[in-house]
Amino acid sequence: MSYVDTNSFANVGNTSSSTFKKQHEISFEPEINEMINNFLQTLKTNSQPTSRSSYTVSLETLNVLKKFIGFMKFHTTEEFMNNLKKLDLLMEGNIKPKEFCCGNMIRRVIFMLREEINNYNNSLKQTGDIDEDTANSKPVGSMFDLLARLPKEQPQVNSNTKSKKFEIRATAINIIRELTDEVKNIDEQIFQIGIDLIHDNEILLIPTPDSKTILNFLINVKKDKNWKKRNFTCIITESYPNNLQKAQKFALKLSDLGIDTIIIPDSMVFAVMNKIGKVVIGCKQIFSNGSAIVSSTGVQTVVQCAKEFRVPIIVMAGLYKLSSISPFDIKENYLEVGGSKLTGNLLPKQHKVTGHEGDYSRLMMVNNINDFIAAEFIDIIITNTGAYSPSFMYRVVADNYEYS
Repeated sequence: MSYVDTNSFANVGNTSSSTFKKQHEISFEPEINEMINNFLQTLKTNSQPTSRSSYTVSLETLNVLKKFIGFMKFHTTEEFMNNLKKLDLLMEGNIKPKEFCCGNMIRRVIFMLREEINNYNNSLKQTGDIDEDTANSKPVGSMFDLLARLPKEQPQVNSNTKSKKFEIRATAINIIRELTDEVKNIDEQIFQIGIDLIHDNEILLIPTPDSKTILNFLINVKKDKNWKKRNFTCIITESYPNNLQKAQKFALKLSDLGIDTIIIPDSMVFAVMNKIGKVVIGCKQIFSNGSAIVSSTGVQTVVQCAKEFRVPIIVMAGLYKLSSISPFDIKENYLEVGGSKLTGNLLPKQHKVTGHEGDYSRLMMVNNINDFIAAEFIDIIITNTGAYSPSFMYRVVADNYEYS
């Protein structure tokens, strides 16, 4: 059991990230370093865009964070929180392609720990363990003030209350368990909030067939008892080449439930947009200004076309995908290219007429892994806590996350 002094918590987090990197070496105990390196190596091994999802990465991060807190040695609250910040920097700096959910989970734990410690300190003030009269004392101006400042009877405080100390390690582990349950139940909560947005005989355009949230939402809508007599059609873009197989599996699961499903090439979006009722997008990350990162290429073209035809754009994402990061230098920091294994079949291996093998040594193919959606293209963002306008997301992030 490790007990810490909660009064030193107020000075935590005043150091910027750049200064933090210079002053602190990101290194822990040997067993912790081995655990973190194994986790990072697993993410690097599964670096293809089709091999991992934000959902699984979030759960794995929470599992690693629980073990990290269990192994970590510390003496003060400041040291405990600084170790979490160092872990956040280590995660974000070594994961390629970039995974936002790792840092999101750590910052969420830090924020919830702050609230728990503040509640603990407030309870101490109410029981009389912390004397505020001396801090707020004023000069005596009259006899009435002097009489008002006479010693008052102190309330009887249970001795067990004073001896009880805040155990930050156990509190952090309980917070991680709560977040794990929240991530696992997010799809059901989003369904309860967004079901009224789907109307009868409506055509939906799904440009992100790799989204587990969108798939579960549509399945829950179809299985709902109140929707048995209502029908809707889903048009899915194939997101070639990264998510072609996922688009086919996505459409197959929907068609098995009796949902009319159509797969179209990415180039046909402009031809069908005048028939679309809503564009439903599942994203990988939502920034504090309402913009989003999606793991399907070509979504930027879809949202621009939808804006031209005045088609509503709905983004669905769990709270664990919200981030306090400000999206500066989008192309340099967040838009990545890769997936060379998926582009290997795009070019013919030999010429159809002559039969000679093709020489592509001087040809470079660029395959984007993700795409960026500006906040101006999004009409509404649905999370497991409610539906919000993109301009209000900064407040949602501030109420749930520790700013980096």
